[in-house]
Amino acid sequence: MLLVRFLRRLPIFLSLYFPLSPPLSFPPSLPPLCLFPLFPSSIRMSSLPQPRHVIWETEELVAYLHPRPWTPGTTILEPKTPRGPGEEPSPAQGSLFRLGEGAYLGLLLGARAVGALLCERLGVKRCALVCRPCPDSHSPPQIRVLPLHGLDSEWRPHLAGDEHYTHHDPGYVTSKSGPRWTDTSLQEIQAEIRAQLPAPDALPNLTFLGEDPSHPGLFSRIVRGEEQQWRVWENEGHVAFLTPFPNAPGLTVLVPRRPLTSDIFRLEEADYTSLALATRKVDGGSTTTTSSSPPPQAQFSATYPGFVTSEDGPEASLECLKELQAKITQ
Repeated sequence: MLLVRFLRRLPIFLSLYFPLSPPLSFPPSLPPLCLFPLFPSSIRMSSLPQPRHVIWETEELVAYLHPRPWTPGTTILEPKTPRGPGEEPSPAQGSLFRLGEGAYLGLLLGARAVGALLCERLGVKRCALVCRPCPDSHSPPQIRVLPLHGLDSEWRPHLAGDEHYTHHDPGYVTSKSGPRWTDTSLQEIQAEIRAQLPAPDALPNLTFLGEDPSHPGLFSRIVRGEEQQWRVWENEGHVAFLTPFPNAPGLTVLVPRRPLTSDIFRLEEADYTSLALATRKVDGGSTTTTSSSPPPQAQFSATYPGFVTSEDGPEASLECLKELQAKITQ
């Protein structure tokens, strides 16, 4: 499943439903993450250039360990975009969805490769993808690939223990669910988004592409029109609809018409690419402007807590980042 939130401002989450995680503890194969408090002297030092602990790169892309990881092995993937001192930033700077189609797909396919690498070297079963547009137009678009530590091979749904909801931009994105919206509120948002479609009042296309025409999954029933829904967009291969439990106005779920694995990074490349391109189309559905809030206190999750987020964690020591880099690149 791929989430896209209202819509140009917000990013994407991949693989949001995962098996139940065990108690919070470091996997035995993973070196502990060393953390230290930020005293005034270290705050002043943080303005100095920090070394990048690169774990994967191509001629166009580079992936490196996040110096403030929310979970062990959090990785930042971005294009290599060197510019001269007087060169103006590209219109795509800071936003994944402003990239041209080729660069956009290249970045998402790069994330797929990085996710496979992290799963192999860190011994995790799944990774998630999170992207939030950077407010700094001089920064390249970034994707965060998050290893989901502590999951079993068998898939089991697991949701966060608490809800999250905001009308304003908190400075990060999260996959936590929010309180149930009323049908009337969902219909109002649905109408606002659909008003920008070429045929806002068109009847829904209920074509289902699964081999079993009676597949019992929730998304399959939604595609076939058997469940109450607030559909906002569709094409020949995908359907997008509002979730009734949004953590912000307009939180939208995008699913394929054919049942596929919930592990996005393990989709066949053609299915993965098709889903990525559909996400780019959904992103064009609406835009909103919201005010920002102060960043929250840094949190750290040693194992998957039932949600993913683009929040930064506490600062990691260079020694621990080097150790983890060596483990991944060996």
